[in-house]
Amino acid sequence: PPRSTLFPYTTLFRSDAQAAQWFQKAADQGFAPAQTALGFLFANGRGVAQDETAAASWYRKAADQGFGLAQIQLGSMYFTGRGVPKDETEGAHWVTKAAEQGNADAQEDLGWMYLHGRGVSQDDATAVEWYRKAAEQGNPWAQNNLGWMYQEGTGIGKDYSQALIWYRKSAEQGNFRGQNNLGRMYNNGWGVPEDDVEAVLWYRKSAEQGNSHAQHNLALMYSNGLGVTKDLAEAATWYRKAADQGLAYSQNDLGWAYENGFGVTQDYKEAAAWFRKAAEQGYATAQGNLGSLYGRGLGVPKDETEAVTWYRKAADQGSAASELTLGNMYFYGVGIAKDQAEAANWYRKAADQGYAQAQRNLALIFSNGLGVTKDQTEALNWFRKAADQDDALAEYNLGVFYQLGKGVSQDNAQSSQWYRKAAEQGLATAQVSLGISYLQGRGVAKDYDESVRWFRKAVDQHDLNAIEDLGDSYRMGYGVPQDFAEAIKLYCAAADGDTTGSMSSAMNKCGYGLMVGGPGVTPSLVEGLKWSILAVERSAPGEVHDRSTVNLQRALAQATPQQIEDARQRAETTRAKWKANSGASSNTN
Repeated sequence: PPRSTLFPYTTLFRSDAQAAQWFQKAADQGFAPAQTALGFLFANGRGVAQDETAAASWYRKAADQGFGLAQIQLGSMYFTGRGVPKDETEGAHWVTKAAEQGNADAQEDLGWMYLHGRGVSQDDATAVEWYRKAAEQGNPWAQNNLGWMYQEGTGIGKDYSQALIWYRKSAEQGNFRGQNNLGRMYNNGWGVPEDDVEAVLWYRKSAEQGNSHAQHNLALMYSNGLGVTKDLAEAATWYRKAADQGLAYSQNDLGWAYENGFGVTQDYKEAAAWFRKAAEQGYATAQGNLGSLYGRGLGVPKDETEAVTWYRKAADQGSAASELTLGNMYFYGVGIAKDQAEAANWYRKAADQGYAQAQRNLALIFSNGLGVTKDQTEALNWFRKAADQDDALAEYNLGVFYQLGKGVSQDNAQSSQWYRKAAEQGLATAQVSLGISYLQGRGVAKDYDESVRWFRKAVDQHDLNAIEDLGDSYRMGYGVPQDFAEAIKLYCAAADGDTTGSMSSAMNKCGYGLMVGGPGVTPSLVEGLKWSILAVERSAPGEVHDRSTVNLQRALAQATPQQIEDARQRAETTRAKWKANSGASSNTN
């Protein structure tokens, strides 16, 4: 609402009571400035008992004489319902009278009214007119607001250079909003070359006046080392100043600092407290962050149902990250009944906002017909959207679709191109697939050296399939000198590194190599028999299972009863390890 103009007259007297006596004498004679000053004293209880009705009465007497300051004050009383029934239209009527007399404060207030449609019909262009009248008289608030109108293109054509001019005029008068906005212009390079040092200078001027938005912006500069030396502790200090004033996104960022120990001692309870303050103001990012803490039991008791509640609040505001997470919770039945159709609904909401991970998840459920009708063409479409944002998993899946001809004509060259994109981002699965493409000459010229190069990149990430494939390269001498011992070592490393019992092919190769032995390989019938037993158990019907069965029969024929028993005991130990890992995995969200 319009600001109440302060009166300097009382400084002429030794006391407010003395001032009130003399103003009363002059006011009773109809002197408008005294009537206005007396209204001010009654409105604020200065030298007289506070009486807003009396204040409004005295303001009206002066306003009826055309005294601008009184007209502004009376307009403010009507706007706030102090001393008179609240009536914004009547308030605007009196402010307009003052504005038409050239009072800059009234002109600025009237611009605000037109901008927001308060007491008058909303009209951006008219708001600009009144802001300009006040700004040209040097009113720093109007200068800032006119700059904002130019910046946003509201009521006038967008023009950063004009915005910069008016923000600077306001800032140089010490207006904290003008200073903050001038800092933003330098920070973003709007209408001026980007200059983070200059941005920091203006943010600091505003922040030191207590402007919470500038305090937040200054914190961001310290957090990212823009225009200042990166200093997370100093960032946290400024976040706290803004957060203490109730600025929701500073409360969230201070919570983030406590969650991660950025510039403060890590403290999950403190993080939860700040996230909650921002979340209860409706700030979606904080609601999602608070949901995350409940889901993990950090700083608050673990409560997946409460996590869903907060994720939903954020998702209902359109937070793509929370829409994705809520979709995941429906998909897996965490904190809520499992519902893959509802999961698809939330994935789509986030995907439609361009959130790559949601696009990928939506593609996966279309590909597998989970909660939706199976549709490979639709899956391809969503994988492509995510891949266009450099999502490595989506790029890999596009490679699979082109390789298999799912939802698109089979095209090995396209497949290899997508595998390469994902592989170059470091996705081990894609590196393996690209290595196989070079090994087989699938969509690329056959090149064993290049095949090994990609296998090694994935091996460096401990990818078990890559370890087995590199073993095959050593066994066959493809891209490396043939080395049976190195091959067996790699096969056994893949089998032994398996924590879930999925590497049946590597188990079979390891088992066979240990039973047969050879140059550089010390035979171990018991260990080989163990892996052969497990390979048969863990392989699905098919070529691997058939080979594993043959190798197991050969091993059993050679082994003594004691060796067989020892192998079975070792196999049981490995099964127990898999079971333990499976349990730990199922308890991890």
